[in-house]
Amino acid sequence: MKLPSLQQLSTDLQASFKRFPLTIIYAFFASCTAITAIQIGDDIENHFYLLNILLSLAIGIPLSFCASIYSEEAKPKHLSFLAQLIVFALVVSIYFYLPASENEGQYSVPYIKYVLYAAIAHLLVAFIPFIKKGFVTAFWNYNKDLFSRFITTILYSGTLFIGLVIALGACQLLLGLDIKPQRYFQLFALVGGLFNTWFFVSKIPSNILALETVSSFPKGLKIFTQFILIPLLVLYFIIVYVYGAQITLSWSWPKGIVSWLISIISVLGIFSFLLLYPFKHLATSHWISKFNKVFYYLMLPLIALLFISISFRASDYGITINRYLVYSWGIWLSIVCIYAIIKPNNIKFIPQSLALTLLLISFGPWGVFSVSEHSQSKRLIDILETSGIVENGKVVNEFNYPIKFENKYDWKEYEPQNQHLISDSTHNEIISILKYLNKYHGYGGIESIFSQDITKLLTDDQKVNYRGGEYMTVQRLLNLKPKSYSRYYGSVPTYFYFYSNENLSVNTQDYTTVNYLDRLSNWSEEVIETKHVKYAFSYSFKNNLEITFEHNNRKEVLDLKPFVTNLLKNYKKNEDITGETLTINKRFKDFEIKMVLHSFSLNRTDDDLTLSNLTGMLLVKENLN
Repeated sequence: MKLPSLQQLSTDLQASFKRFPLTIIYAFFASCTAITAIQIGDDIENHFYLLNILLSLAIGIPLSFCASIYSEEAKPKHLSFLAQLIVFALVVSIYFYLPASENEGQYSVPYIKYVLYAAIAHLLVAFIPFIKKGFVTAFWNYNKDLFSRFITTILYSGTLFIGLVIALGACQLLLGLDIKPQRYFQLFALVGGLFNTWFFVSKIPSNILALETVSSFPKGLKIFTQFILIPLLVLYFIIVYVYGAQITLSWSWPKGIVSWLISIISVLGIFSFLLLYPFKHLATSHWISKFNKVFYYLMLPLIALLFISISFRASDYGITINRYLVYSWGIWLSIVCIYAIIKPNNIKFIPQSLALTLLLISFGPWGVFSVSEHSQSKRLIDILETSGIVENGKVVNEFNYPIKFENKYDWKEYEPQNQHLISDSTHNEIISILKYLNKYHGYGGIESIFSQDITKLLTDDQKVNYRGGEYMTVQRLLNLKPKSYSRYYGSVPTYFYFYSNENLSVNTQDYTTVNYLDRLSNWSEEVIETKHVKYAFSYSFKNNLEITFEHNNRKEVLDLKPFVTNLLKNYKKNEDITGETLTINKRFKDFEIKMVLHSFSLNRTDDDLTLSNLTGMLLVKENLN
C-alpha cells in the first residue's frame, strides 16, 4: 500500500471538506460534545442532554453523507440544499425524541429505536447512489471501496492515536507535565470522531456510476473468501445440521444458542458471496454461482429450525423485544434466500430489504414495541385469570391506596388485606412480567383490570418508591402473596430505618477492645483481635434478630427483640432518635459488650422481622471474673 504524502493528504482533506462539508461539521461538533462530556464528568447532574446531542450529531454523519452522495447523482443543485435540510430536521427531531432524563417513563425504548435508525442510516450509505435499476457492478465496486476505505481509516486513526498517546506519555514522564487521564479519552474522541470521519470521506469516488465499467478485482479478496470464510461456513453448516438431526431423532427442543449460530452462518454466508460476486462471471470460477445457490437452499431448513427454536420460547413466555427481532431476522432471511434463488444477480436487494425491514418494525401496531407490549400484557392477564386474581376483567380484592402520598408514612396504613395466595413460581413469573413492562412499555396494556387510575398512582408513588420500582406498586394493587416468604426479589418487605445524628462522647477507657461497625448486614462476620491477643472474638448476624458472639468455643446470644420492640412501639420508622436509645448493654459470663449504634435498619415481611444492616461502635470489656 503506497502511503500518501503530507501535501497530497492536505489536498484530499480540503477537497473532501468542499464535497462533504456538513458531514465533517457534524463530526466536529460530535467530537466537541464528547470532549465536553469527558471534561465535565460527574460534575453534571443530568448526562442525558450531552448524550442526546452526541447521538443526534453521530447519526447526522451518515445521513448527511447520504444526502451529499444522492445529490451528486441526482444532479439538480437545489436538491442538495433540500436533502441536507431534511437531514438537519431529522437530527433535531431525534434529539427531542430522546428522553431528557431517566424519569421519563420507559427511557430505554427511544435508545433501542435509535439503534434501529442508526443501522438504517448506515445501510443507506451502502445503496443510496443506486436507487435506479441496474449498476450492480458499480454497486459492488462502490461498497468494496467503502470497505477498503474503512479498514484504511481504522489503520491511520489507530496509528495517529497511539502515536499521540505515546507523545503525551513521554511529556508526562520526561518533562514532568501534568496530563490528566481524561485528556487521553478526549484525544480518542477527537481522532475517532473528527479525523476518522474526515479521512474516510477524503477518497470516496466522485463518479460512482462510472464504477460499472471497472472490471479489475482484487485477487486477495477472492483467496481470503475462498480459503478462509467458506471453509468456516462449511464447518458451521456441518455442526448445525448434525445438531438438527440429533434433536429430530431424540424429539427434543432446540437450544436457544442455535438461533445465534444460524444467524452467524447467514451473515458469514451472505458476506462471503457478496465478496465473491464479481468473480462468479469469470470462466474459471463457475463453482461460485453453483455454491451460492446451494448455500441459499441449505439455509432454508436452518431458518425453519430458527423459527422452531424461538417459537418454543415465545409460546411459553410470550413475545419480547429480543424474540420479535429474532422473528424479524428469520423472516428477512427467508425473503433474501428465496429472492437470491430466483434472482441471484441483484445483490442490491440485500441491504435495501434489510433497511426496509428495520424501518417497518420500528413503528406501528405491527412493530416490535407494540407487539411485545400486547403479548406480555395478555400473558400477564391470562396468568392472573388462571390464578383467580382477575375475574370478569377486574382484579379481585384490589388493594386501595390512600389518596394522598407523603414521604413518611406508617407501614400499617399500607398493609395489604385479603391477599391472593399463589405459588412461588407463579408469583415470580408475575413479577418478571411486571418488571419487563415497567422497563420497556409501562402498564397501559393492563390498566383496564384496575379500578384505580394507575397512571396517576404510579406518578405519585415515585415519591416513596425508587426509580424503576413502580412494579412494586402494581404488585401491591394485585394483592399478591407467595406461599413461601423466602427472601427473593419478588417479596416486598416493609423497611424500617432508625438513626441518630447526635455526636455522642463514648468513654472507651474501661474497655479492652473498641471496634467500629460499618454497614454490617445479615450473615456478615468479622474477627476482632483483643489488645492482649488472648483470643479471637467474632460475631455474626443471624435471623430472628439475634446476634451471636463466639469465643473459646462457646457461644453467647444477644436477643435484639426487646430492643426492636421498644423502637417500633415508641418511634416512627425512618426517624432520627436520641443516641442513648440506640445503645445496647449486655453482660455475659466473662465479658461485657456495649453497642453504640449510629443507624439500625430491618425488614418486616408479614410477622417476620429480619436485621438488614447496622452501623456504629462495639466496645468489649474482657476478663470479668
